[in-house]
Amino acid sequence: MNFDQIVKTELDELLSAHGFSIEQSDDYGLHYKSSKVRISFYNDHRGYFYSYFIWHAKCDIAIENFKVEKFLKISRTPIFGTESVERKVKTWAQWIASYFKENQRGFLDGNDLFFKELNDFSNECNKKYTDDIGVDYLKSQIQEAWEKKDYFKLTTLKVTGVNGLSPSELKKIDFAIRKLGANMKIKSDKKVNDSFWQRFKSMFKI
Repeated sequence: MNFDQIVKTELDELLSAHGFSIEQSDDYGLHYKSSKVRISFYNDHRGYFYSYFIWHAKCDIAIENFKVEKFLKISRTPIFGTESVERKVKTWAQWIASYFKENQRGFLDGNDLFFKELNDFSNECNKKYTDDIGVDYLKSQIQEAWEKKDYFKLTTLKVTGVNGLSPSELKKIDFAIRKLGANMKIKSDKKVNDSFWQRFKSMFKI
């Protein structure tokens, strides 16, 4: 599946108009950056799960798409049928493009105040999530995702400011973020690898 090409077809014109360019692209993910914002689109390699992370200097860490959608009050969701994986990715990318376009001012322009409010909202979500489920449950989710090698899920369990997680558990989450970076198929040149990893680290505040 050409995940990167499908997403690029639906989003490149809009993102380019706001100063974004492609930083890295292959079938595992597509990374865009502007002077202020980075957006990374991912799939789980099986076609079951698609996501993106967005980062700005005003954000503590990269923010997952579901928090962005909740902050923007996006109530609708993409409707998937029994179509092919490629068609599902296209439907998802079109849905992303539609609400990116509706909220392009501030969001795609990298407005500092917008992203500060988004970051505050994300931290509130993290705190509520931890308060609701409890640290013990969060720890069990980390362990379960680790055993299943579900690195996408592990990255979503990085909750800012939570006390009670062990250094080992925090390292598992950070390893998952590194693992996603290592899967970007740039293994032929160590210098390229090192350069990409430094950019990936800075994006996710590792």
